[in-house]
Amino acid sequence: MKQQWTSEELLASWMLTDTEKTLINGYHTNPNRLAFGTLFKCFQNEGKFPQRKQDISPVIVEHIGQQLHVPKTVLDFYNWTGRTTKRHRVHIRQFLGFRAGTVADATKITAWLSSHPLLDENRQFDRLKEIVYERYRELKIEPPSPGSVERIIRSAVRSADQRLYTKVLEKLPPETQVKLDALLSENVPPGNNSLLFDLKSEAGAATLENVFEAIAKLERIRSLWLPSDLFAGVSRKRLLWYKRRIAVEDLSEIRRHPPQVRY
Repeated sequence: MKQQWTSEELLASWMLTDTEKTLINGYHTNPNRLAFGTLFKCFQNEGKFPQRKQDISPVIVEHIGQQLHVPKTVLDFYNWTGRTTKRHRVHIRQFLGFRAGTVADATKITAWLSSHPLLDENRQFDRLKEIVYERYRELKIEPPSPGSVERIIRSAVRSADQRLYTKVLEKLPPETQVKLDALLSENVPPGNNSLLFDLKSEAGAATLENVFEAIAKLERIRSLWLPSDLFAGVSRKRLLWYKRRIAVEDLSEIRRHPPQVRY
């Protein structure tokens, strides 16, 4: 949650309705009223509860306190990990029509994310977290802890990658697999690089020698007999992500991968 809010943003997103005030004023102490009102508006706006008091902007606490005629300092007396907080969360979920998340929900959202088009275009962790939280909110389910959300994302990315690896492997003829394995051979003359290393190296300046080397690389790639539709339907951004991955791996690392990943 961001910490800086303008007056206009506070009026647009953090105002309590009369119905909400009635709900909040059902609690008898100022710390409970202010805490419940703050948790309520946070969940209403974010689709999740803040993990700590420090996650909530003091500007928001003060704004809600003014509406309830409660000083913001009373929030210091609220226990954020006690049974009262759990009851408050249950009450808020019920009022807003949400329910607590389950392991089954996490499994379904992992499968949903693993097939999401965004994985073809964007592997930024923060953006993936955003759409996971958006999905929970659409389904009116309280999301799990931040650590669990990160595990969902990692699992979904692995599943998406494994599907592509398997799909590509199924398209590779046996003779092509043999030729690809040959690129990983360490049986090269002393002082020479592996065939794969040569293919990964940059072309360099446009000298006659480099032009001939580039032609030799292209001929070697053609000799692999790679199917023309090998990456059909796979975005350029996703292929560049894999290219960056292999660019930093040495031969021993690549050879240790299971076949579908290695090829």
